[in-house]
Amino acid sequence: MTPSGENHYVLLITDTERESIFKIFDLQNGRLIKKMVVPKVLVLAPNPVDNTLASLDINNNLIVYDVQLNKKKVIHPDIESNSFTHCGDGYLMSNREGIFLLNSNGKVIDFQPLALDEHWCTDKYLFVVKNGIVHVDSLTLRIKKRNQINKKLIKLFHVDFMNNVIALDNDDNFYVLEDGFSWLRPMEKREAVLKEIEVPVSSVDSLWYFQVGAFVNQQHAIALYDSLRQSNIPVFIDSSDLYRVKFGGFKDKMNAMNLITEIRLHGWFVFQQKMRLGKREEFYVGAQKYILEEGIIQKE
Repeated sequence: MTPSGENHYVLLITDTERESIFKIFDLQNGRLIKKMVVPKVLVLAPNPVDNTLASLDINNNLIVYDVQLNKKKVIHPDIESNSFTHCGDGYLMSNREGIFLLNSNGKVIDFQPLALDEHWCTDKYLFVVKNGIVHVDSLTLRIKKRNQINKKLIKLFHVDFMNNVIALDNDDNFYVLEDGFSWLRPMEKREAVLKEIEVPVSSVDSLWYFQVGAFVNQQHAIALYDSLRQSNIPVFIDSSDLYRVKFGGFKDKMNAMNLITEIRLHGWFVFQQKMRLGKREEFYVGAQKYILEEGIIQKE
């Protein structure tokens, strides 16, 4: 949550069986600003329009807070529900009877009867019914589209980067709602295949380097550098925004990987412009001798 002005806060919530614990921390210094215990929260919904936060608790109370968790309003809705979302100046709530539109005081002003299950995707106005999913118009609460399926759906997910909604049935099968939510397509299960993409090295202008660590604190980088140097590994420190401890460079990544495996270093490879290192160095890994010369490591 970010209130007006320069302050930035983070809100953490932990739950027990009957209670929720709110903690606000200042992101700039990590200081605990406020802590309070409330009846267990079922749904928490921020409202960026007026920078408030609304919660629905196990006692069916809708409570509106400001960014400092000061209570601004307590609403006793006309209906019982365990879910809600903001809808204009009011709220959209549901139970097994259907969908209810409430005004800002919790009074029902519209109703759409539906035999709902408990699962719905609030920001898309999608609701799980007995034989599928219905898409409800956010203004009129009337059904726009209906998707039939002979499976019991137990969850809806909105996937932001795909801009799609995913449905899950009770047999752990996934479905994708596509084409404006008019088509419910089963997702195919495929074995993941990991393939490493090799970056071609056309010249020694760029080389592979193995980065062992990256530090904000220079002394931490120096400590790691000294430790590896004592083991006769010719690492160096590349400092720009961070102090990066690196080992390299290598023309061929596969040979570099074999060498790293023998040395048992932990880190990751980076492909970058060649570092102009100074003196010639020799080092051994087992019985094999290596030469670091003009910034390139090779077997002798």
